[in-house]
Amino acid sequence: MAEREESKEPVERLKTINRLDPKKIEALAPKTSETGKLIPNKVHDGGGLYVVVSPQGNKSFVMRYTFDGKAREDGLGAVQTTVKGKKTLGISLSEARNKAQEYRVLVGKGLDPRQELRGETPKAEDDGAGDDGSATISEAATPEDLPTFRDCMIKVLDNKDKRWKNEKHRQQWHMTLNKYAEPLHDLAVAAIAVDDVERTLKPHWHERPETADRLRSRIAAVIEYAIAKKWRTDANPATAKLIKSVMPERSQEEEAVASMKAMPHVDAPAFYARLAEAKGKDALALRFTILNASRSGEVRLAVWDEIDFDNACWTIPPNRLKRPVNIEGKPQPHKVPLSDEAIAVLRIQEKNQKPEDNGFVFPGSKPGKPLSDMTLTAVLRRWKLPFHVHGFRSTFRDWAAENNASFELAEKCLGHAVGDRTSRAYFRSDLFDQRRELMAAWAAYLTSRASE
Repeated sequence: MAEREESKEPVERLKTINRLDPKKIEALAPKTSETGKLIPNKVHDGGGLYVVVSPQGNKSFVMRYTFDGKAREDGLGAVQTTVKGKKTLGISLSEARNKAQEYRVLVGKGLDPRQELRGETPKAEDDGAGDDGSATISEAATPEDLPTFRDCMIKVLDNKDKRWKNEKHRQQWHMTLNKYAEPLHDLAVAAIAVDDVERTLKPHWHERPETADRLRSRIAAVIEYAIAKKWRTDANPATAKLIKSVMPERSQEEEAVASMKAMPHVDAPAFYARLAEAKGKDALALRFTILNASRSGEVRLAVWDEIDFDNACWTIPPNRLKRPVNIEGKPQPHKVPLSDEAIAVLRIQEKNQKPEDNGFVFPGSKPGKPLSDMTLTAVLRRWKLPFHVHGFRSTFRDWAAENNASFELAEKCLGHAVGDRTSRAYFRSDLFDQRRELMAAWAAYLTSRASE
């Protein structure tokens, strides 16, 4: 009889871990308080691994453990789910369990998981209370007390709103955090891990490096606020050093773009009005570049044969595109819908055509040669403006995001490939008609100061 009891013991112990499965996690919901308010729900998978469900229904993995006599709670990342056949940002249950096992092994060896897994430097332990005597989140907070990233974000923006004198800075911060940091909004701020920040930055890291860097900095500011309020005990997962260590390296060109300052879109209409009053083909070329959110090289090397006035379309051949979209291995041209304002710019320049221009829409000072690569930048320098021509693509991107243009639509306006090779094979539409509407709205926005 005793032997039978011993044989069951390992099985009984196994029931204390791996209690959840994907279906059970999918069915988890926030708790309801006695007053009928939705509150976070914290469910134990076993071995210190928990799933935390926010009041908004978002789920994240949290690891609770004790090290050096102190209770700790580390965020492992958002719970990955499947929506309409596509996996969301986050980690799977098996990945979370593997991470939890790493924690248990390290603790069993007397090693600090935060130091070993996250590279955090050890800091002096306190008595578990804040400077004002309040308990820190690791030891005293209940799920009901855990604020989300959105909660902290609202506080940070409110605090900054009281100090800001510059309206454009206020709009930039609000747009960046409300739009681009959305994947973090409903995660408990104490549970946000480097993986969560990495996945939030990934869509912008190579294509819009300047935007990605601004986003990282502002995410870090929100989490720093949470740490200061003792709502989070982990180190900040959005520091430049940490993110640089996990994100893929950028090319020299991408790093250069990251340092290119973009004009805030709220200033673009006034600048465009000034530009429209300037004379010369360099000003016209810059207007055309901004109107189409184009790369300067695409505009400088444009030839009249690429312009279709009847259909208001500019077709850039693949050999002149930085990264042409490939479908089944074939590089595709980029068709740019031309707004009425863009056509008007071309009509002005058309009157200045000369035989020796060699077909260039915006010829340079030397016969048969295009504008030099510094010509457009020189316009900004003459006016002592600190911005870069390439930065106007970011200006357009920020305006599009703030005006609720979809990610796919805005990316296609910039000539970016959307999705991986497989998804592009199925989704071949270039959204030309939708892009025409968006670029017309962009042109209307840019010219809105003309009537003042």
